[in-house]
Amino acid sequence: MSTKSEPRTVWCFSINGLRELRGVYSTSTYSKFPIPDVRTMVKLIGDYSWAQGLKINVGKNPWETFQQNPILWQLVKSPTSCYVDISHDEETGQTIFYRDQQDCIVWYVDPQTGKVYSYTDGDTPIADDVEEFWLRQYIEATLWYYLVFYRKKLKDAPELLKKYARFYQRRDYDAYKKRQNPIVRTLTCLFSSQNKLPPELWNMILKYVSLPNLQLLLMQFIKN
Repeated sequence: MSTKSEPRTVWCFSINGLRELRGVYSTSTYSKFPIPDVRTMVKLIGDYSWAQGLKINVGKNPWETFQQNPILWQLVKSPTSCYVDISHDEETGQTIFYRDQQDCIVWYVDPQTGKVYSYTDGDTPIADDVEEFWLRQYIEATLWYYLVFYRKKLKDAPELLKKYARFYQRRDYDAYKKRQNPIVRTLTCLFSSQNKLPPELWNMILKYVSLPNLQLLLMQFIKN
């Protein structure tokens, strides 16, 4: 599970008004964002009972249940046209189950541990099991349509959506974004070693790093 000190950071789509695309590691659709721990919002016991109104045949574990119940696959209306496609990659031995329409991100599960990974996030699991991953996909997709597509007010959203959104409205999330900004981290390292930056790098910095982040970095450098 994600630690209390720092949340997991994974590749996922932006949600205007909550988390925006940023930095040199952003694509036109996805970026790396910290994510809240859905297990603090919903008690997950492997039966997908949060999907109210669905008749589900519960298997031995969350992954087996997901495979046996295609009705669960229809829960998530992906803003980026991702879709369920369960297949086994003979070359890597991985079981792929969810993918972006252009394969920008491909998610797979380790059948032995039940943990979920993606090609873009490497060897670090992005969810402890498929149920956790799928609940997160459901919440984020629903939030996107609620706030971005239908332009509704967050204050009128269902409580679960508001709980998830609060993570991105906290002051410590803003501080986390500044700490995790890749260029800010690089600059801090370069300044601390008193290296001179070439003009091309400065141009990149000015293009991708916001003024508040530069001010924060300079203040930290002056203090040191």
